[in-house]
Amino acid sequence: MAETTAAGGEYPTTAAHSWIGELLLRLLGAALQILATWAVVRALTPEEAGVYFRGFVIALGLSTLLRGKYEIYMAQHIIGRRATITGIPNGVLLRQLARRILLRSSLVCAVLLVVTADLDIQAPQLQTILQTYLPFVLAVPCVSLSSLLGEALRAANRTLGIVVAAYAVNLSMLLAVVLAPSDASLALYSWAFLLGSLVSVGVVAALAWRAFPVARGAGRLRICREALQGVDSRELIGLARGLLLWGPLCVLAVWAPPTQMAQYAVAARTALIVDMFLPALNLTGGRETLMATQPVQAPRRLLLRQLAVALVYSSAFVVPLLVLAPATLALYGKPYDSQLTVYALLLGVQWANGVGRPAIRHAVVEWDPRRIGVAVGPGAVAVVLICALGVTAYGALAAAAASLIGALIVNGRAIGMALSRPA
Repeated sequence: MAETTAAGGEYPTTAAHSWIGELLLRLLGAALQILATWAVVRALTPEEAGVYFRGFVIALGLSTLLRGKYEIYMAQHIIGRRATITGIPNGVLLRQLARRILLRSSLVCAVLLVVTADLDIQAPQLQTILQTYLPFVLAVPCVSLSSLLGEALRAANRTLGIVVAAYAVNLSMLLAVVLAPSDASLALYSWAFLLGSLVSVGVVAALAWRAFPVARGAGRLRICREALQGVDSRELIGLARGLLLWGPLCVLAVWAPPTQMAQYAVAARTALIVDMFLPALNLTGGRETLMATQPVQAPRRLLLRQLAVALVYSSAFVVPLLVLAPATLALYGKPYDSQLTVYALLLGVQWANGVGRPAIRHAVVEWDPRRIGVAVGPGAVAVVLICALGVTAYGALAAAAASLIGALIVNGRAIGMALSRPA
């Protein structure tokens, strides 16, 4: 269901699974996501769940900041079909960037471990918290690598691989709940997350190497200095994008009570099931985006059709979830069933991302650092300020509102940039 390019030409790597099998795998992924969330919040008190989900912010948020520039450059290379221009096959570039993000994240992890060890000595009262967050720190390299590989698969429209890779983390959370004794500490659940992250990176690596094969001996090729400079030139935009995505949640994790963090996490993890289906639905309505004969820079007519299809499918998928929101949140019990507004706002984030996906891919191909920087940079500052000003009074609601504003800014700006191009 995707394509990849090799130096000197393009060749298809269409996935051979049936749509029924793919649908079942996506449904299984959504079920595991909801079931794992339900199991954790049933096993832990809201305060404990909030402390636990703060660890997710450490691992996922930090990995987003670390991999931003590599992720953007890799997406440009895949979507823009630049392998024939640069002479660097997608698989070779991905392996080289994967090594660099693994080294970068490992160094940051080592620094954090030194800081943690020092705090353990200087502030013994923080020992329990440090033990809880230690596995999340250790998971940063795994999460960084698996996320980079997953986003490369997403750029190639192989979004099913991301869903399958998420099985491991959700299954590890379920096993921790099932096997943990009644008096188990939070650290046990944290170590389960680390175990799931290790398995997940192995799964997504296998899928990525299969999607982006490398000829024998080509894996030793070095990417040129110009390519590395191109990666580095995207550092600030990558950081701004990470701040846009995770800034509100970081503010919530630091300044809000643990219960607010737990309520947001439950709503966010439930809303994320939209991302397991929308990309595939959009492609079902626009198969021409996958054909090798299509130009990299889509004509205005084709772009308008893609945006229309994305709008229809995003709305058709999200609206029923909004209608079912009270029943969905009731599954988790109190105090999570009262977060209807937070859940609705986070569904709005997924809707905006679904509608804007064709325009985002267009912006990646027609890279304009100045215009993209103007959209992402001020947007990141705005969402952090909005959340910071409202988190004390509104908690999770402020973070959800800020996230929706950020999604609307980025996707709206991307659509405007795409449509402003001459036909």
